Amino acid sequence: MNLNIETLNKLTEQHYKLLLEADPNEKLISKYLNRSFCFEATYNNELLGVLILLPTHPETLEVVNIAVISTQRNKGIGHQLLTFAEKYARNNNYKCLEIGTGTTSFGQLYLYQKWWIIE
Repeated sequence: MNLNIETLNKLTEQHYKLLLEADPNEKLISKYLNRSFCFEATYNNELLGVLILLPTHPETLEVVNIAVISTQRNKGIGHQLLTFAEKYARNNNYKCLEIGTGTTSFGQLYLYQKWWIIE
């Protein structure tokens, strides 16, 4: 599946619901959204995922939120979003791309480890 990943200009209820799946802390999301680069992944005009990148240091960009709708997980969408994040960082002169998780969900950890191994 070849996703269309574009800048997220207007946050809808569907976007916000996805963000909350990855980070249930509404206050934290509100704090980083205004300082972040926000993207949405669509296929045939259907929202499949979101990606939020936050500049944390002059040359560092952090993946602070990444989420894929539950019916589309394990289909490579998360990998495409992370690949996009890496390209975005390089194209915008960031030297480091960080990703972390506040959970020990095996699904998330597997995605992150798999992505780092592939790249």
